[in-house]
Amino acid sequence: MQIEINITMLIAIASVVFTAYNTFTVHRRAVSTDARTDTVTITTILVKLESIEKGVGEIRADSAAMRGEFQELRDKVIANDQSLKNAWQELNVLIQRTG
Repeated sequence: MQIEINITMLIAIASVVFTAYNTFTVHRRAVSTDARTDTVTITTILVKLESIEKGVGEIRADSAAMRGEFQELRDKVIANDQSLKNAWQELNVLIQRTG
């Protein structure tokens, strides 16, 4: 009877040890796989962010160029307005002289 209890205990202890080892191994593999998956995901996100950053830089450059063009157009409109005012003043002077 004593021998049967010891064999039963040994089988139970061996089962617990095997189950613990198996659980640890599966967990370690899962953590490793999760780490690889996370690394791939982070790399993909970084590539996308770099692409977005490049696009934003291009938009900023285009916006600055457009602001410069708008300023040039404003300056031309102001010069044309001034020229038109001068032309009207000269025309009024000529009309007054002849009239």
